[in-house]
Amino acid sequence: MRSPLVITFVAIGSPLVAAIPGVPAPPRPGPFPDLALTWANDAFGGEIGDNADDYRTNQITAQGLIDRRWLLVIDHSILTNKATDLGEAGRSDELTVTAGALFEPFVAPDRNNRTWIAGGIGGRFAGDLGGQEVQNLVHDAFGYNRVELPYGDDEFAGVAYATAGW
Repeated sequence: MRSPLVITFVAIGSPLVAAIPGVPAPPRPGPFPDLALTWANDAFGGEIGDNADDYRTNQITAQGLIDRRWLLVIDHSILTNKATDLGEAGRSDELTVTAGALFEPFVAPDRNNRTWIAGGIGGRFAGDLGGQEVQNLVHDAFGYNRVELPYGDDEFAGVAYATAGW
């Protein structure tokens, strides 16, 4: 009974899955750790300089779990768009902070069952948080082309999430 249910959920849910800043996720298989730090950069794919160093140019996320119940996520992302089909050239830095609750109703430490559900709220500020200086400092250090793009207007948005995994 469990296998058909899992296969159905994966088939229906897979297109909806994405890594969204501020939404907690275990950094590796198994239970949530008490503290996790994640670094992501689109240049890790092998290109850098005047290249595909675009879109989510850099991301640092800290995630904490308090009393195996409360999740806190802080994410800083540097976003760029070098005048593609997505829109005009520009950049934005984002700081996202969320707080939520973790439910692990079926976690069994002696088995591989790690089913979890989480939900929470928070906020996201988008604007100039120094991302251009950080990106160009790294590019200068390694001799790559600088990326000079205009910032858009500052924006603040509320964030809410519901997520689950196994």
